[in-house]
Amino acid sequence: MHARIRAGDPDAFRELFRDHAQLVYRHAVRTTGDWSAAEDVVSLTFLEAWRLRGKLRDEGASPRPWLMGIAVDDLVREPIR
Repeated sequence: MHARIRAGDPDAFRELFRDHAQLVYRHAVRTTGDWSAAEDVVSLTFLEAWRLRGKLRDEGASPRPWLMGIAVDDLVREPIR
């Protein structure tokens, strides 16, 4: 799946979102205490993941740390209301 995401396959990216969006959302809600801000973080995280998809590592590694790193960066970079 990683190679397909790196290649820009929308179905693979949809699968990535389906499998990991709730993880990002739960982390953002815990961090911000605001469900609306958490939804924004999920959107920003996956937009940035799409932009950075070429940096996704090898097939054997979980994309979870990569996505959570992007989410944390988004939380730090974007002041939450």
